[in-house]
Amino acid sequence: MFNLKSWLALLAASATLSTASVIPNTVAKRDISCTFVISPSITPDPSTNLEQELNWIFIKSLLDASPTGGPIHHAGSIIVSVSDDGKYTVTDSEITSTGFTDEEVAATVTGFQGTTVTGLTTPAIDWTYESVVC
Repeated sequence: MFNLKSWLALLAASATLSTASVIPNTVAKRDISCTFVISPSITPDPSTNLEQELNWIFIKSLLDASPTGGPIHHAGSIIVSVSDDGKYTVTDSEITSTGFTDEEVAATVTGFQGTTVTGLTTPAIDWTYESVVC
């Protein structure tokens, strides 16, 4: 059975892994790092691949916010902690987008605060960016 979300996740992951070496970078990059506090609409099932889920919501957020739709690179989302009230603190590093300065990328990413993105899981989890610091 065709699963659009899985296909999109694979496509986004493939694009993320390949863009840094394939497309020349015309803007000097220092690569930014950001920390997010995100909250799920429901408690994730223990079998949920949270690494895949959090990478999906971050890449989806970047692609939706990018005026060109990419190319985008990031090192991956890392869960730092989970609070007693179920909020996840996540870091992401080496965030770049070809043709944009680090400042433009940081402004885009910090704009995620207050937005909600639906993850890949079934049942779907809506993740809300409670805070974003880059």
